[in-house]
Amino acid sequence: MAGLAPDLTPDVVAVDPGRAWMLLEELTDADAEPAHLAGATATGMARLQLAADRAELVHAGVEERSLSGLADELHRALHDSVLRDRFSPQQWTEWAEVEPWVVEQIEALDAIGLPTALNHGDLHLGNIAGDTSPVVFDWTDACLTHPYLDARHLAAERPDAEHATRVWAAWSEPWRAAYPELDHERAPSIGSATDDRAPRPPLRTGWWRREEDHVIVELNRAVALVEEHLAEDPARRVEAAALAARIGTTEHHLRRTFASLAGMPLSDYVRRRRMSLAARDLTTGRADLLTVAVRHGYGSSEAFGRAFRAMHGASPAEVRRDGGPLRTQPAISFALTVHGGEPMHTRIVDLPDLRLLGHARRVRPAVLQDTWARTATEWFPSQPWRLREGPEIVAVQALDPTDGSARGELWLPVEPT
Repeated sequence: MAGLAPDLTPDVVAVDPGRAWMLLEELTDADAEPAHLAGATATGMARLQLAADRAELVHAGVEERSLSGLADELHRALHDSVLRDRFSPQQWTEWAEVEPWVVEQIEALDAIGLPTALNHGDLHLGNIAGDTSPVVFDWTDACLTHPYLDARHLAAERPDAEHATRVWAAWSEPWRAAYPELDHERAPSIGSATDDRAPRPPLRTGWWRREEDHVIVELNRAVALVEEHLAEDPARRVEAAALAARIGTTEHHLRRTFASLAGMPLSDYVRRRRMSLAARDLTTGRADLLTVAVRHGYGSSEAFGRAFRAMHGASPAEVRRDGGPLRTQPAISFALTVHGGEPMHTRIVDLPDLRLLGHARRVRPAVLQDTWARTATEWFPSQPWRLREGPEIVAVQALDPTDGSARGELWLPVEPT
């Protein structure tokens, strides 16, 4: 950072890579939390973002944190059974209610179409020093992400509107000059007015309750609703919560079961289907690339091109010219097959309230995923039980260190239908 932006970062006095330490200039005489330098900081940071070489930053170890995929990571974090025990039920209820709105903001921000750029990651007035010119320190959270992330943090440092307006104007000016075709005005408004969001619709109960409406039927209904949604308006976001309400389950169960049986998160499936339909438009229609991009929910042809290439391995222009290559995602169809040749060894244990202590770790071997899938397709549809919220536990009973094999149990929280 000192090499990229010597005027914006502290002077390096000495370094010792062998012992991993660095001595910086003393900043104790500088103003603490200098609000008057917010505008200059915004301008300097925006220019740094546009001038920095991405390949050099990645080589130096700066992590890429694009917005694509963030919604699924957020969902996993909010519904992690181990993390859940660390917070009050009221906190988790509030977070669950606001989650769909947060995802909507993430996708709206991504749709602006700006490329990822270097961000400080924790830019507030406490990390800025200086008298007449700003010095930004504590770059330990630096990453490549949406270029206006730091702008949002810095603009929120003071309650007055004048401060926020000054920061946004200074930060966006270099970006407007570099990307004049994009809608930069949307960025400051995204994430504001949280009290104006509409309440979530109430959920119906009984997803596992009726034998004729077992999980496979309901998943196929969800897929049909996705296809209906994309046919009517491919640009509009597919709401997992709305799908769950339509089929009479919770969003948690829909996401969890869909991912287990389909082998991909619901959001990934929707994105692949959207890109498959976009490929059809490119190969059979005559609309220009920007029109196709906007039709499928992207604010610019650049953002659409990145998503399209990530899916198909080729640019929209190449596909239009050559007709391929394409990696299309067909509509999924779930089927229930119960062979009965391999019995499932299960038992129901009624446990009192208890506190669980253990080691939290993501364990996803194929046999575990197969076992979870069989519970959804074979066991639940034929039993008077349904899945409920709670921790899902993998209990390892015997481990053979010679070949790495293990015998274990999958514990799922259930309740009577």
